[in-house]
Amino acid sequence: MAIMAVVHGQLAAKLLVAIFAIIMGVGGYFVMKLLIFDVVDEVWDCGDSILVKNNGREFRFTMPEFRNMSYSPMRPPRITLPLRSPSEEFGTDIAFVPPIRMFPYSVPPIARDLMERIDEARRQLVH
Repeated sequence: MAIMAVVHGQLAAKLLVAIFAIIMGVGGYFVMKLLIFDVVDEVWDCGDSILVKNNGREFRFTMPEFRNMSYSPMRPPRITLPLRSPSEEFGTDIAFVPPIRMFPYSVPPIARDLMERIDEARRQLVH
């Protein structure tokens, strides 16, 4: 748009539109970085462990390796599993989008189940 404005001699009229487009692009990038870019490709519940697939690689984490579990119903909904020890691949957290549900603002059963199993694993670490 900016190039066309210069070519047609309407730079002053189109400058505000070009600045707005640039601001929207930068803002969109930061929103995507906050909400989407750190989400892993796949997460599979294996009962006593979680299988994480990301960038063509697979990682398995046992329940005691997680500190906690948090769920955010915002769009997209996400579950975050903070790790007790940082991972080279994921850093301190594993984030994923749970399966889409009919009632999006209720806590999904997978989140409740993960929370209970992580709490149980944490209690067993203390004993």
